[in-house]
Amino acid sequence: MYVYYAYMENKFFHDQFPNETFYGFFSQHWFFLLSPVSRYLLVIITIGIGTILSVKFLPAISVEMFRLVGIILFLIILIETQVFFCAIVSWLLTIVILTDIRVIEVIKSLFLHDEKEVVDLKKVQDIQMRKIGLIRNFLDMGRIYLTLANIKDSKAITHVPHVSYWTQKFNKVRLKSISRKKGLDDAIDSISHETERHISEIPNLDV
Repeated sequence: MYVYYAYMENKFFHDQFPNETFYGFFSQHWFFLLSPVSRYLLVIITIGIGTILSVKFLPAISVEMFRLVGIILFLIILIETQVFFCAIVSWLLTIVILTDIRVIEVIKSLFLHDEKEVVDLKKVQDIQMRKIGLIRNFLDMGRIYLTLANIKDSKAITHVPHVSYWTQKFNKVRLKSISRKKGLDDAIDSISHETERHISEIPNLDV
């Protein structure tokens, strides 16, 4: 029972492997939300201003027409609110997880999208960062490119916050993983050579 609880304390996400070390996660930069927020505010402000101007300057309209217009505007606001809410939830659910074994990108939305892409750190040949433009440099937002052995399968992670920090962290974890793998390979080679030496020292018992 103690071992089970100890394992659960070191488990940070659902699909984490035993003995897999978790190094952190991040969501997309808040700048990604600028588009849905701007759209939602623009719709609300436009409807508000349009309603005020219509009531003030247009001639009196029938009650039925007023109710119809009110229902249409209410439906537009309701739809835009749902779209805005889905964008916020999608932003919260879309994360990138870094461990000593792999990089996991989880892309989710409420109804339409559920995707998980995994990159094995052992297959990553190089890690590069790119942030082009005044706004991206000011906000320290950019892309991280994971170059694989097969360039066609290389992975780009977009809208990364604190991209300089995360690029350094990705590189450190990758180098650490390579060093550990090299240490294991050296240990295996050493054991193999030692075994072969002992076998060669066994006297020949052929009659």
